Amino acid sequence: MYLNIMTPKLSTKRMYFICQQLSFALESGMSLPAALELAAGELSHKPSRAFLQEVYRAMEHGHLASEALRHTKTRYAPVFLEFVLAGEQNGTMKEALAQAAVYFQQQNKTKQMLFSALCYPAVLLILLLCWNVRQMVFPCRLRKRKFTILPAQIRKPKNISMI
Repeated sequence: MYLNIMTPKLSTKRMYFICQQLSFALESGMSLPAALELAAGELSHKPSRAFLQEVYRAMEHGHLASEALRHTKTRYAPVFLEFVLAGEQNGTMKEALAQAAVYFQQQNKTKQMLFSALCYPAVLLILLLCWNVRQMVFPCRLRKRKFTILPAQIRKPKNISMI
């Protein structure tokens, strides 16, 4: 498997759309190379389109889909290769791609939930830090108050330092 850490990895959202499109095309009776060509033509995301075109070209040269995926330069989730291998071995590529689409959709939802769960504490932390900086830059001034209960007046402190 060719791995280049400089190439961006296809996100779970992109993988979901790719698997869903391929599954729908196979469900309608298209062959996998024709489905790859059709899906590549419809995608506007350049890395996704290049990925599908690269797999399509390898399949046109007689490689299986799993072999084509192993030699692609695009980084993708390794589980996608496992779905394709299972589909090739069982002869159920459309079901395997449909299951892959469901898997990537669930992964995407989990990532979104995790992100939103972590955003709230991060926002609170930023607000707390901003408040602390404000307090350090513009300290609260204590007012001189007179207390009627005590016989003597309480003086205002001259210097207050917050640590």
